Amino acid sequence: MSAYVRIFCASVRPVTRADIAELVAEENLFDSPPVFKPPPGSAEAAVEDWDKFEIIYDTGKRPVLVERNLKDELLAEEKEEVREALQEVDDEDARADLLAWLDDCEMVVAFEVDSAGATEQALDMVDYVAAHLAQYLDGFVYEEGGGFYNGQLEPIYEFE
Repeated sequence: MSAYVRIFCASVRPVTRADIAELVAEENLFDSPPVFKPPPGSAEAAVEDWDKFEIIYDTGKRPVLVERNLKDELLAEEKEEVREALQEVDDEDARADLLAWLDDCEMVVAFEVDSAGATEQALDMVDYVAAHLAQYLDGFVYEEGGGFYNGQLEPIYEFE
């Protein structure tokens, strides 16, 4: 089963797959360095217009998948899912703020993680990268079923 962490971003500043790989390496959470597809030094990883990325942190575990949707139909679908989730938010101010922020979002970066088999280090990696992307891209983090968080991963609203 998969868990999703999404960063809804108002800014569309360039972030390459090599940039994300650098963040992962910077945090140095794993005993051996993860494998990235495409590799960080490749021309493909340096491309600013990308849609998918794979982080293999343990060959015995399902990789973390990263997807980026920019001003497209998938972004619209992602935003609609969040609007539906926001209907469950009973804090009216938080809901209004998040809806306004969501309206400004032009990009989403989504991390798909194996909810049953991911290691603590993999989950920490996702949190670390999500926080950096949210800060850099004027975004917020939505953890499906968990809540909404700012760029410091401080709760805006958490589901009970």
